[in-house]
Amino acid sequence: MLKYILLLLAPHIQPLPATGLKWAEKHITAPALKNYQLRYSDLKEGYSVHTGHEYILGVESEIQLYYVKEGYISRALLILGPSGMNYENCNRVYGEVVELLNKKYGEYKKRLVEKDLIAKDLVFDSYCSVVKSGALNISTVWLNKEFKIICTMLGDEGSIYIEIDYIKLSLAKQASESETKSITDSL
Repeated sequence: MLKYILLLLAPHIQPLPATGLKWAEKHITAPALKNYQLRYSDLKEGYSVHTGHEYILGVESEIQLYYVKEGYISRALLILGPSGMNYENCNRVYGEVVELLNKKYGEYKKRLVEKDLIAKDLVFDSYCSVVKSGALNISTVWLNKEFKIICTMLGDEGSIYIEIDYIKLSLAKQASESETKSITDSL
């Protein structure tokens, strides 16, 4: 169902509209998201975690929201996996996600492939096994006037994930400064 919703969305619509996420609203508490359950929230620390009730493209999902000090959402990270993602289907699922994002945001601006040198020395039985080992990360980037969207396939602790990072450009600098201050204060 969510696959078809993504296909029907126009490029000017803000990210994750099917969840009811309101990017322009000031949040005093973590927002309730359609088809997601709030698992953890600490707006003082600047984030909340929501787990999905439905699978997207056959893969479990989670949304992490990041807030600037004033309570506005500066970034949303949609994580697909690990359940439903494996060494047989990761490349197909990543391709489908990229295709859907291309339909929504237009052709991607760039693709980055990070391959660890160890990948040349080891024998892998599939492309996804290289990803699962952490020796290969693939990122695809879209950019419009409001958002930078980065879709990355990566391996972590023997699992495969696809992360779609929606960064609100107007708040990105403020979020970075806030994070730097928080780190500096704790040192």
